[in-house]
Amino acid sequence: MSNVRLVGFSCLCFLLHIAPLCCFSHETVMIDGVVWNYENTGSGVYLGAWMGATNAVDRSFVGDLVLPNEINGDKVIGICESAFRDCIGITSITFTTNIVSIGNAAFNGCAGLSSIAVPNSVTTIGYAIFGGCTRLSDISIPFVGIRRGNDESEAALFGYMFGGTKHEGDVEIFQKFWTHSGRFCEERTYYLPKSLKNVRITDEEVIAAGAFYGCAALTSVDISGSVARIGLYAFGKCEALTSITIRDGVNQLGNRVFDGCISLTSVTIPNSVISMGEGIFNECRSLSNVNLPFVGCARNSSGKEALFGYLFGAYTIPPWEGSKQINQGYSTGPNDYLTCYFPTSLVSVIITDAVKIGNYAFSGFDHIQSVIIYPQYPLPTSIGTYAFTQCSALSEIIVPLRLAIGNYAFPDTCEVIYQDWVTIDVIGRTGCEIYNGVG
Repeated sequence: MSNVRLVGFSCLCFLLHIAPLCCFSHETVMIDGVVWNYENTGSGVYLGAWMGATNAVDRSFVGDLVLPNEINGDKVIGICESAFRDCIGITSITFTTNIVSIGNAAFNGCAGLSSIAVPNSVTTIGYAIFGGCTRLSDISIPFVGIRRGNDESEAALFGYMFGGTKHEGDVEIFQKFWTHSGRFCEERTYYLPKSLKNVRITDEEVIAAGAFYGCAALTSVDISGSVARIGLYAFGKCEALTSITIRDGVNQLGNRVFDGCISLTSVTIPNSVISMGEGIFNECRSLSNVNLPFVGCARNSSGKEALFGYLFGAYTIPPWEGSKQINQGYSTGPNDYLTCYFPTSLVSVIITDAVKIGNYAFSGFDHIQSVIIYPQYPLPTSIGTYAFTQCSALSEIIVPLRLAIGNYAFPDTCEVIYQDWVTIDVIGRTGCEIYNGVG
């Protein structure tokens, strides 16, 4: 093959933003008793061969596989298409941090893998690399889909990494993704292993709209602080999801991020978040505890966007199992109210970085029993008029010492505890006879 054709193919791969397929004559070397097939492109070594012509190792290999760091002095920088296809005896794979690209179907059919951790050095991942990995239960990936920051295409979906071919032990999922800033929705069918429960994302920039939509078997997701934005419906209909960790650094949550996560019991949103979309907790039927940096859309929101109900969705839809409908007013106009449904399982709310709790913010949430409000130190916190009116189950609310309280802010049934968050001392307690802005 001529140098002209090689250069042309490399340029094409670059322009199309795909992982190189490898197109050089493959060579063979033995390292620590393992025979490796590879191609040397001149810029680095790729394990396997062009278009999956041969596997990187023999399919009879059994055990834990450690990828070589270099071959004959040249760094191993990539994995060719189908390099480990149907190597059912591989039980684990250890990567080197030189790897930057993984080709299509690279680990397809590796049915012996139970976990895999792709390093942050990787910049491109091919289609269906984990297809047929039917025992896979834990996965750590630097990003979702084909590359970092990918958005508004099927190549930004989690299912893209597993592909559209069904294997025994797979479950069919229907993933939605949104294009043109959420105006258009498309659907794709993928097959994920039933065994897959835990996902960790270690170095992503954007989790796209619908990225995990419909991944109904997942129980746990851990999102690194490198993620700036999580798109709308990103975890919609993840019905088995019980735990999601969102690390400090995430800035934005799109509309209905957790829509239909019916098994989710607790959520903590970090203080780095500056905006939360409408209905992020819609149909979270089991939700009992939430930790939020603020109430509503943003720290200084007003009107309906400052209501706690905004986070459950302003939608006129039939109530879902375990929900209660409330109409939250936010002004004096006849149409100045928000209709939402909230889970009756919700009993505890912690606000961790509050500047204000707006007028009527929690009005009507009559199943909440406990609220704790931390100040955005050293700024004072304000609680608006009727902020907790009709919260009949509220027995205790802990508030900052430096506090401005609006008229009739609390119900008569709860105890207010004033906390100095600097010295962590309880300064005083009152019943809820707080009227006309005077404590």
